[in-house]
Amino acid sequence: YIDVIKIALQDKSPIVSMSAAWALALPEYPEHCRIILPVLNMFDNWSMNFLASLLAGMGSGAAVDLRQALMDPQAGQRDRIACAEALRILGDLAAADPAAHLLDEVVEPELQAALLRLLGQVGVGAHRAVVKRFLEADTFIVRLHALSTIGRLGVAEDGELIRDRLADESNWVALHAARTL
Repeated sequence: YIDVIKIALQDKSPIVSMSAAWALALPEYPEHCRIILPVLNMFDNWSMNFLASLLAGMGSGAAVDLRQALMDPQAGQRDRIACAEALRILGDLAAADPAAHLLDEVVEPELQAALLRLLGQVGVGAHRAVVKRFLEADTFIVRLHALSTIGRLGVAEDGELIRDRLADESNWVALHAARTL
């Protein structure tokens, strides 16, 4: 029934198309990622956690397609965030370098935060320099996730940078600074 389900993916009813996407998103068929990603924007009203879980449910076999969609500047921001979150759930180590590269290019705070979360899961010490630049970001959510990521990737010498964030104008950032220390 896969062909019938693929047709249902294009249905105008969000519950029908989402049910079809969920039925297609199986680890046995990671190639279905290529047909789900182009219609992901139909699910803008669905929870980001739900979308990320859907994409991650296809398993590591879909990681290449998820990385390509994440790096695609033509893809919608929400789609790229869902891909970043799915790669984080999968623990896709190959996503670390592209995420660090992309972090320097994107300007959307929500996407920057998703990339920082991804790096916090799969990044390595070599990504510290990129992450540290975002400790001074204009948006508190970006500073918050940069702190969390530095907490995972950082070294003792980063303590001073983290300590400085205790006086951040955002209470949430200051709280994360304390947790990170």
